[in-house]
Amino acid sequence: MFSLQRPQRTDLWSLFDWFGRSCDQAAGVLLNPLIVVIYARSIEDDLVRLSYLVSAFGVAWLLGAATGPIFQRATMRVMPWVVGGFTVRTAAAALLAYSASDRSSPSDQRYRSALICLAAYAAATGLARSAEARHLRSRPTLETAWLRPLAGTLGATAIVAVGAWAMWSVLSVVTIPWSGAFGRVWALATIALGVASLAAIIRGSATPELPAEPSTDRPNLALPATSRHIIGGLAAISLGAIVMFEALALLTLFTDFRRDSAVIRASLAFFAIGWLVGAPLARLALDRLVAPLILQVSIGISVVVLAGAVSLRDIAGADWFPNHINHRDPVALTIYAVAGLIGVASALRRIAMAQIARSTGVPAGATALGFGLLAAIAPIAVAICLDSVSANLILMAGTAVALVGLILTGAIDSGTQLRRSPRDSGPTQFALSTRQ
Repeated sequence: MFSLQRPQRTDLWSLFDWFGRSCDQAAGVLLNPLIVVIYARSIEDDLVRLSYLVSAFGVAWLLGAATGPIFQRATMRVMPWVVGGFTVRTAAAALLAYSASDRSSPSDQRYRSALICLAAYAAATGLARSAEARHLRSRPTLETAWLRPLAGTLGATAIVAVGAWAMWSVLSVVTIPWSGAFGRVWALATIALGVASLAAIIRGSATPELPAEPSTDRPNLALPATSRHIIGGLAAISLGAIVMFEALALLTLFTDFRRDSAVIRASLAFFAIGWLVGAPLARLALDRLVAPLILQVSIGISVVVLAGAVSLRDIAGADWFPNHINHRDPVALTIYAVAGLIGVASALRRIAMAQIARSTGVPAGATALGFGLLAAIAPIAVAICLDSVSANLILMAGTAVALVGLILTGAIDSGTQLRRSPRDSGPTQFALSTRQ
């Protein structure tokens, strides 16, 4: 006879913990700075000011992660910073949704609100991530055997897929104004962050408080040579610039096909789809390939994106270009493909960079922080240098920067230590890697 046993209370909490971490990753996709840049383009034309959004996200994240250990040692507690960070993240997302929906405010005020909210979200995320990593690094595994395979694969993919479908259902409706559409998207992100915050509180309360001391749970590797630090730092700067060039690719399409700007807005749902395709592929690839190779693949995808964006206007005007493909606009389909490829490249890049940082034992000192800040402000430098340059030259320059990044990334040590270790493949690794 078959009998159905009711899951224990610990199993139910484990299921909610898994759901909360998946919602956290989905919210990170919805609050990606590229999505905020496309929203800001509808109220702000200045390229340099748009680049502030991308750089503010990176700088705030780095400063939050760097100051987190200092605060933890000062208070001798870790868990309050986890709770506080998740709370601020949720509040920042809620304020971003409110400011976007408030059409009575001047456009300049809505832009500043978006900049402040995005920076607050990034700083709180960096602070919470560093505290949570310290708090959960040595925790016992809470997930049950039947849940572990889902936690790292199907869970996050399904939740992000729901977020992508929700984005499409809102952003593809032309009658909904830009402010109202993005306000609804970020309201959904606020709900997801609320669930993630509650799960983080429960997860932390189920784990004994650990002293806020530097952890020794790192691979026993020799510190990289100075030249390797420089190569890695330059590669990070080039990758930071590539992020801005990807945003410029979508902004170029926004300008070239302004009458179809709603298609640009709707393409962000395909960005989320690209992310949910790229994230599991990256985790599977880490079991067989080294992380620098995955980074190179992401850069190659970015080059394809830049080439497609710079040539689409001329190709669309050619006589041989079809008027429709299966009763759909081929220009819209191409824009959707561009946004989806950007999502795939972003997911591959984010997961590979996190793996390199964990596996190579990069010290979180002044050198690493300095290179990180340079990489974060690279989008502003790109915007200042290319503000008065034509779109074609901008994307051609982006291709050159991507090729330089491809070379520098290939120079990163690709030894076997950059493969994911077996202990990193469990649910704890999934919990700590959902950085958005």
